[in-house]
Amino acid sequence: MGTGIYLDDVDNALNKIDVQVAKNIQSTMSWIAGIAIISALLIALSGLALNITESRLAEAKLKVLAQSVVSSQEDERARLSRDLHDGLSQLLVSVKLQIESGQVKLHQAGAGPEAAKLSFARATDQLNEALSEVRRISHNLRPALLDDLGLVAAFEHLCDEFEHASGLPVSFHASGDFHALDEIGNTVLFRVAQEALTNIHKHAQQVSQVNVHLLSDAENINLIISDDGRGFDIKGVANHPHRGIGLSNMRERLAAINGNLQLQSDTSGTTVTASIPNGDNQ
Repeated sequence: MGTGIYLDDVDNALNKIDVQVAKNIQSTMSWIAGIAIISALLIALSGLALNITESRLAEAKLKVLAQSVVSSQEDERARLSRDLHDGLSQLLVSVKLQIESGQVKLHQAGAGPEAAKLSFARATDQLNEALSEVRRISHNLRPALLDDLGLVAAFEHLCDEFEHASGLPVSFHASGDFHALDEIGNTVLFRVAQEALTNIHKHAQQVSQVNVHLLSDAENINLIISDDGRGFDIKGVANHPHRGIGLSNMRERLAAINGNLQLQSDTSGTTVTASIPNGDNQ
């Protein structure tokens, strides 16, 4: 018996193998293309769904923020109206009556100047009360300390007021030169500090100490406010449409002057850091 190999048979076998390999390659490429297309569609749909969710969340927050702005404006107007009517207006009316009483006593034969002097003294005291009320209202609108004594003195006064109102001890420390900071920067930092301290007073739990640091270097002016409370869930507050309005307000105030806000919060406490470019570098 003998065996033989014919070249034609070898060529035919190789051709069949080549054809089968080509089919396998084409089939594999088709599967890869199909998987890639499906993956791309899934990624696109996921991105679209995420964008829609983020857009709806941002829209809800924007609506709440707009409502909050309108509500705060109305509340501020109502508060000013109450302050002017219940406080200042009544004081001025009382002063007017005291002056008129003094004038009448001056012209009365039996009253004499001493009785008139007493009425004018009361009018003077009430005028001093009216001036104090005007200063208080003006301070709530824009702290005069920012213009008269500067940023550091305004912060010292703010910390004293917060300590008196909340009963929490406040440590304030300032370091550096703040003379290059303009009026807008002063106001933004002061309002951010007010908002942060208000949040501590309203929302922080188990707080025993509050620290306020105002630091200036060659690049930035940093405001650091920290407490040793229980902290809060930053992501949870950020993703909630009806919470975190104060934080959004702080971010927007800082963003308007190229500043930024950083938050750190855990079970050991919360730290709010507001940074704005130093006046020399703006």
